[in-house]
Amino acid sequence: MPVIALVRTAYAYVLHEQGRLVRLALPWIAIAYAVGLLGNLLGGASIRVGWTAAGIINWFGYSAVAVAWLRHLVLGEPWPRWMAPVTPFVLRFMFATVLLVLLVAVPTALVAALLSLVLGALLGPQAGGSAALVLALGLGLWAYVHLIFLPFSRAVGERLDLAACYRLVKGRALPLLFGFLLAVLPLMLVAALGASMLAALLPLAEGEARLPSEGGPPSPGGVLVDLLMLAASYADAAITASFLAGAYVQLIRPGDPPPPARHFGQSSP
Repeated sequence: MPVIALVRTAYAYVLHEQGRLVRLALPWIAIAYAVGLLGNLLGGASIRVGWTAAGIINWFGYSAVAVAWLRHLVLGEPWPRWMAPVTPFVLRFMFATVLLVLLVAVPTALVAALLSLVLGALLGPQAGGSAALVLALGLGLWAYVHLIFLPFSRAVGERLDLAACYRLVKGRALPLLFGFLLAVLPLMLVAALGASMLAALLPLAEGEARLPSEGGPPSPGGVLVDLLMLAASYADAAITASFLAGAYVQLIRPGDPPPPARHFGQSSP
């Protein structure tokens, strides 16, 4: 599987379709941010409630953008004209994502606890705990990458079960994991670095909060930091969807051009 080519094509395609990404994601960002700021205006416990609700709205938004991206690339479905909609496929994708997290997180936590007891007795509490954490995280990553197409399949209407997901990835887990991390991490790291620089360079006026979610009148720098991280998160959802669409086609039809490459120059308005 040509991992580097898939990642490069995923980034190039999202850059090519940046205007569409803005149209699909911007309404979600605006609604979520308005709900969070409303909590600030109401004050008290409403601040936490407002920003918690904003986080949930953005989760729906990330999922809706990812599903619209996947269905266009894999199935050729027409793009939504404005604001990625919440469809039954989005709800199935979200449910499968929660299921995937539980299937990975719960066994990983249990294995970490068991290994910590065993290795702690053999190596000492500190060394044993560290070794247990590393081994458990390795196991969790192994499980995650083998089941990574579980939400994907719900998004495109194929509904692969756990065994089918495992068979699809078996023998290709390491390159797929490497490509997935290359697709997910660079943009978020750059955005986090940019957000840190913004937060440090833009001073606070008296009484202003560093971030809007802290309550009180938000600083301009805090708003910019929030919006930068939100924009990066939505772009990351599209990049990851583009990579997984390409990887899926390569796994089931080796040698075919990945969907993002097929769609260059074929965008509908």
